[in-house]
Amino acid sequence: RDGKCYILYEETTEDRRTVRNLVKVSPDCLEITKSGEIRSSMVFRQGKKTETAYRTFVGRLSMGIDTRRLEVLERDGELEILVDYSIEINGQQVSDSILAITVSYQGDRD
Repeated sequence: RDGKCYILYEETTEDRRTVRNLVKVSPDCLEITKSGEIRSSMVFRQGKKTETAYRTFVGRLSMGIDTRRLEVLERDGELEILVDYSIEINGQQVSDSILAITVSYQGDRD
């Protein structure tokens, strides 16, 4: 829709809580919105730092996301996303991460 790809899925946390996820992908942006027991809206844009509130059942954290690299590749029946980023929580860097997502689909994705 509107030049973006949407991916919906549910996950279960280690303590058996359900989290719904919406992944919205465009050529220059990846957004991951979590709802349920964990709530957040994480935005990844290459060369940009974004801020978000990460809400869990035990409290709220202020989180910064610094995206070093974002690649979105689409070819016949497959979407590949690669994000290289770091996370700060309450002003303290806590991780350097790489997220790789591969989605296979059949037919026209529109």
